[in-house]
Amino acid sequence: MFDSAVNSSNAPSTSGRTPSPSPAGLAATKHIRQNSDRLLYYIEETNEGKGFIKELCYSADGRLVCSPFGCGMRLLALNDRCSELSTCAEEGFKGPRPMQEVGQSLGQHTDLVVSCKFSPRHHMLVTGCLEGKIVWYEPFSGEGTY
Repeated sequence: MFDSAVNSSNAPSTSGRTPSPSPAGLAATKHIRQNSDRLLYYIEETNEGKGFIKELCYSADGRLVCSPFGCGMRLLALNDRCSELSTCAEEGFKGPRPMQEVGQSLGQHTDLVVSCKFSPRHHMLVTGCLEGKIVWYEPFSGEGTY
């Protein structure tokens, strides 16, 4: 009984779209499963520092993304109001949309920034460059502190 329920064509799919069940009495046909389109937001980055992996990070509440950008960083959001993903998803999917730049700091480092991290407890952000310099920021005030 249990084995027939697991192997039936009405079992939920674990990867993408579930094909419609075959009519009663017909042999089950094999289906190729396809993943749904999942890209919601994107941003284009410059190719400075070719050969280095740049670490971006999300804020603790998930509303901001910090991206190393040249000799600085930029703050990105899903929209200009810094809404949560669930709020943006309610607006309806109209295809992949570009992320919005809501802030940037380009003058604090003298070399390529490759790493950034938000503090999980405080309103702080830290960036690090290839020169070894680390800069702390308060993203809400825009101030860079050393």
